[in-house]
Amino acid sequence: MLYVSTRGGAPAVNFMEAASRGLAPDGGLYVPESFPDRTAFLKEAGGLPFARFAAAWLAPLVSGLSDRDLARCCDEAWADFPADPAPVKRLDDDLAVLELFHGPTQAFKDFALRFLGRVQAVRARETGERITVLGATSGDTGAAAVHAVPAEAGRCVILYPLGRIAPLAERQMLCDAPAHTAALALEGDFDTCQAIVKSLMGDAGARDRHRLAAVNSINIARILAQSVYYAWACVRLGDAAFRRGVRVAVPSGNFGNALAADFARRMGAPIVAIVAATNANDTLSRFFNTGEFRADATRATLAPAMDISKPSNFERWLWLRLGRDATALRAALDTAGRTGVWRDPSPRDPLFAGVVTADSRIPGIIAEVYAAYGYVLDPHTACAFGETFPAGGAVTLVVATAHPAKFPETLVPALGFEPRHPALERLKSMPLKRVVLPATEAAVRDWLDTNG
Repeated sequence: MLYVSTRGGAPAVNFMEAASRGLAPDGGLYVPESFPDRTAFLKEAGGLPFARFAAAWLAPLVSGLSDRDLARCCDEAWADFPADPAPVKRLDDDLAVLELFHGPTQAFKDFALRFLGRVQAVRARETGERITVLGATSGDTGAAAVHAVPAEAGRCVILYPLGRIAPLAERQMLCDAPAHTAALALEGDFDTCQAIVKSLMGDAGARDRHRLAAVNSINIARILAQSVYYAWACVRLGDAAFRRGVRVAVPSGNFGNALAADFARRMGAPIVAIVAATNANDTLSRFFNTGEFRADATRATLAPAMDISKPSNFERWLWLRLGRDATALRAALDTAGRTGVWRDPSPRDPLFAGVVTADSRIPGIIAEVYAAYGYVLDPHTACAFGETFPAGGAVTLVVATAHPAKFPETLVPALGFEPRHPALERLKSMPLKRVVLPATEAAVRDWLDTNG
């Protein structure tokens, strides 16, 4: 399997090269040339443990990584998870929840980042080169990354918007973090942090000097690893999934998680609909419902990991939507960049829909779901419950992306009690020391050069 750039100006590379670069040299994002059909595998894989299932699912996609190294990466990536790392909880015959918060930092980002970290370690052993893993976070990516990238791979540097991520997510990055990692608070929003990462990754001088590698979901390894748990969930749902189909409702910020569901569908998972659930930063929901792409100013909400107005992975999806036509993609991006708006001339994609949940509704949804099912949601997952689910038809699978104990400031008023997690309780009393920088590329570049 080879990977090509969405913008059409870079040579095709194998998986290991794509994963090590993150961003293609032409500024595009890597996408697989094709999607292998894994339908037969899914119907036979029910008895496999998660790591073995993941290795088998990913095998056709990870060119440049030997079967032995792939198996080792999968074994090591999820070794700190429970035996069932992605349990599917049935709430009723029509509704289930895919829990993705049982990893080391209690968020779904642990799945893909633990895998990516092991891949980067393999690359370091093969080349003898240590890299700088660079990323931006609106919440959970940073915490997961600093605890996932092994020291043998290099250092990990995360940019995050000062005062605009959940307090416990910040503590997970700054308190008791490994010595080879750093989290830098920028005086701006997430979209600015993400733009700085993309600009530095696209600068040949900075990229080569620091051997920069992407940790955000602009890295294709993230999307591929996330596709595993959608395939796994469909198998766990059993005959109902293949007989009725699965409708996935995904809290959406940078669009990587929903895109991974689409990748799984293209490989044979019985997913028949994908709902991109957003908070008030509704770029994705608006597009899927109206065909208009317009990135407004980012607003701070109760679901801060989704406070993103310029979702990076939309470029991958749009490339597929436009028939893998890099010229058409570049024209669409140019129009959006110049005018602020791009309107899709094609009929609406029936596979995707969007739902927007305002802050005023999030506590109420948390309370309603607890009253109905005895199930506790975090604010991001609450956004995926921000619509009425149809009875009969496809099974709805809601993706639970973070442990509710990470958001006491929202959960306590909504429920009257505080969900707790021992790993998070330990952080609350630890000292917090921030490195604060202006939200400029020059400031970040100077920090990297000085602290190399």
